[in-house]
Amino acid sequence: APRLDPLALVPGTVAQVGGEAARVACVDDYPPVCDALRRGLDPRRFIFSGAVSEVASLDWLLERVRPAILLLDLDMPGGERPLSWLARSASRYPETRVVAYTAHVGRDLVDEAVGAGAWGYIVKSDDPELLSDMLERMLEGEMVFSRSAGVLGYFVGILSLRLKGH
Repeated sequence: APRLDPLALVPGTVAQVGGEAARVACVDDYPPVCDALRRGLDPRRFIFSGAVSEVASLDWLLERVRPAILLLDLDMPGGERPLSWLARSASRYPETRVVAYTAHVGRDLVDEAVGAGAWGYIVKSDDPELLSDMLERMLEGEMVFSRSAGVLGYFVGILSLRLKGH
């Protein structure tokens, strides 16, 4: 059985305004991060549906919760690396958009996350007020990246080169 933190499978409540709220789950080895996410998400748009504290429990969580969004910490101790899990599992959960949610920034790490199947890269130190808007844009089909880390400019450049055939 997976080792769960106290927030795992917290029932969500939401006022249904203008449509159905999206289910959000989190994996982070530091439980206060998921708790802050739960409190910080706009309850009119998102339901915090569950959390686990280790990569080994991700399949268990996703099969039970079926979130629209998974916030994935990239620095997890022991076992499988989060981005290895994502590269192996992204096609198993097409209904879930995974976004890297981390304190670490680096072009190689960002590139690896996107290459593994992440829909975005959000730095934990970003303004929490922006998180709900970024996640909503991701659900609308847009990849999202933190501006605070300069990641957006990096990817605009990479995408421009790829579109030009370089």
